[in-house]
Amino acid sequence: QFRDKKDEAKNIILLSLESMSDLNHLKKTYGLYKYKNINKLIADSEVYQEVFSPVDATLTYAASMMSGLLPSQHGIGDYSIGSDTFMNQTLNKDLLSLPKRLKQKGFLTFFSGTATRLSSKIGFSDGFDDYYQVNSNYDINRPSINALINGLEAYKKLDKFFFFHLDHLHEPYLSFGNETKPSLHDLSILDPKNKNLYSDLYGLGLSKLDRDIGTLINYLKDEDEYDRTLIIFTGDHGNGINWVKGDDYSLYEERLRVPLLVKHPSWSKGNQGITEGSVNSIFKIHQIINASLDIDFPEAVKSLPQYDEEYKDYIFAE
Repeated sequence: QFRDKKDEAKNIILLSLESMSDLNHLKKTYGLYKYKNINKLIADSEVYQEVFSPVDATLTYAASMMSGLLPSQHGIGDYSIGSDTFMNQTLNKDLLSLPKRLKQKGFLTFFSGTATRLSSKIGFSDGFDDYYQVNSNYDINRPSINALINGLEAYKKLDKFFFFHLDHLHEPYLSFGNETKPSLHDLSILDPKNKNLYSDLYGLGLSKLDRDIGTLINYLKDEDEYDRTLIIFTGDHGNGINWVKGDDYSLYEERLRVPLLVKHPSWSKGNQGITEGSVNSIFKIHQIINASLDIDFPEAVKSLPQYDEEYKDYIFAE
């Protein structure tokens, strides 16, 4: 591709965090809140107070995030036939997906993610200039915040979109492979008698995420890119601290509640502070990105219930 560089290039970073629950819920229920860099981002962001993911599983989330559709509309999410195989359904190529809409606006588009559910076998790479995915959070080659910074550095003065799906919070919480060395783990945290076992290990993952956020913010500020960057921080679905697969326990608070922080850039002014009311994370994110670049959905999508003003007081989760 041949591109003209520009002095006021736009950056869009969609930080999608595996198993990332609502921050207020984590604070109230588990006492997990002392994360200075996440709090720095909160201070600069529009903070949506009550946010629900329309799905509680990563495969359906990925298809919905790429398409802006509910699972019943895109038809992807049957785990019984393999969530990362060629046998599953793929996204309809006629859809004007999120990366395709951004490419129409001249953006370079990049994806990096950890999770089998985001495999390009399901058609998720369509519309991206570069698509990098590994299967597990203990893979030595898993995407890191440094890969995002490398991309920001390499494509300076070009409009660019990064969709990063980082995993510090999905079980297994600890690995003892080469990528973690040197490290020392307090074995008492692993004692099955420890009633806080899962919340303690989830907190450890949050600490790693907090360091990543700090690294990213420091880079953007050092390079005078922070004000030109739209940052969206959310989760695919909530955590599994008190969740049992196939069970109803804590579905709404533990699995469907997620954060949504939006740090608006200078080229697209937005609110700062707390935004009341309930929203669906994925659909609100599509609306925010569209509004920032003056993009419109096709008529067939605009008329769907999740975007129809008639249903603005409803939250959808399937």
